[in-house]
Amino acid sequence: MATIMEILQEYLSQTLNDLNTYPFLPRMVAASVLVAIPCSMLSVFVVFKRLAFLGPGICWAAMGGIALGLFCFSHSVESNINVYACTIGFCLFVAALVALTSRSGRIPADSAIGIYVSAGMALGILLNSFPNMHVGDFSHYLFGTILIASQPDLMVVVILALLVAGFIFLLKKDFFVFCFDPIFSKIIGISTGFLHYSLIGLLAITIIVCVKIAGVLLTTSLLVIPGACARLMTMNYGRMFVCSLFVAVFSSILGAVLSISIFPYPPDAVIVLIQFAFFIFLLFIQSLTRRNRI
Repeated sequence: MATIMEILQEYLSQTLNDLNTYPFLPRMVAASVLVAIPCSMLSVFVVFKRLAFLGPGICWAAMGGIALGLFCFSHSVESNINVYACTIGFCLFVAALVALTSRSGRIPADSAIGIYVSAGMALGILLNSFPNMHVGDFSHYLFGTILIASQPDLMVVVILALLVAGFIFLLKKDFFVFCFDPIFSKIIGISTGFLHYSLIGLLAITIIVCVKIAGVLLTTSLLVIPGACARLMTMNYGRMFVCSLFVAVFSSILGAVLSISIFPYPPDAVIVLIQFAFFIFLLFIQSLTRRNRI
């Protein structure tokens, strides 16, 4: 026991030293946690409604919005703000088309995502290929990194987290019925169309805001893995949000600290691998539990 306590004390001391050595570490941890909060709450719905491909889909469809924004506002004084606003509007438009196309059930959501993502990427490539009209580099807008998250970016994520949490809390009962039995929710008078479009709209806004800070890899993983882990941890609807939030926040803090203090690797990759290891561990535990029951 004494040895374990000594190891923990040594690790804590090393972590505190790292805070002094790397002044950007607290902001990086804060950015990781703030991005994890809205993504993990929506992750439960992403897993339930099978919208896992919407994350990377919206990210790549954003190429069209970025190219359109750069094409129209590249010479503007506030070009970055205008391009960002244009990208959000374009992604909301794509999300609305996905929701509208998949609403009837004749075209599956994953097929609709593939169709509109291809069109968005094609538009971006086309605008970027016009003679004498090179609109710029997409990567600055599309691939963020939590290492250099700015104060305004963090404030936007705080507002987003409050928006997502408030929306889910106000409609938690309606979302519960909508996720488990959409047909029954229609019978009892719940507006499934409003919930469907609102959910995809919230996902689109969350993806664009978080990708600018955390990048495509970390954002898409936070929208899927915590919710999947929560389903393995509990069958209670309310507890799923708590479990999903725990997995996302814990892995974000641990990954951010480890990527600086122990493993000198990109923090987003470390965080994703920690989430993946947690998921595999839960899957293994569940398989053992099922075998014991048999």
